[in-house]
Amino acid sequence: MTSSKTIRSQLLVTDTCVVIEAHRHGVWQALLDQCHVVLPATVVDEAIQVARQFDEFRLRLEEEIEAGLVQSPSLDASSLQAVLARCPGFPGKIDPGELECLAFVLDNPDQSAVVCSSDAVVFRYLGWLQMSESAVSLEEVLDALGLSRPLPKRLSKAARVNWTQKGFTEALQSGFIQL
Repeated sequence: MTSSKTIRSQLLVTDTCVVIEAHRHGVWQALLDQCHVVLPATVVDEAIQVARQFDEFRLRLEEEIEAGLVQSPSLDASSLQAVLARCPGFPGKIDPGELECLAFVLDNPDQSAVVCSSDAVVFRYLGWLQMSESAVSLEEVLDALGLSRPLPKRLSKAARVNWTQKGFTEALQSGFIQL
């Protein structure tokens, strides 16, 4: 991801950690201004619960959804089950918000949706599917928007690359991927 045009043309599906970290680093508004942000319903609920622990910022996700700044789909149970069924033997535990993010991306391959996460399991899962192009770190998004700043390692491109490669390797070793 190298330009804001690229970011703007994609659906940026974020998980709870990215919502919280974007607020903590003061870049949430920039994401809303320059990206098509998608927060699955479970992520919205999780983020609101987690944000109550912080005094430094206030989430306004419901207002942003109502204003059309954030898309917040609810995915049906069959979409969520399809994520789990798609990778039999996957050795990671995917939480409900991560599951909805992955389901949205897998249900919308023609919309250039990418998952922005900090969770290794999300990146590993996409590595299993050989879909590393469907994953992006917050660092990469901010770099593309010209908003580079120091972030925790789990939000870095290096972490994303490491975990997608690890997922690919695990899938190869398990026999899920045949070369």
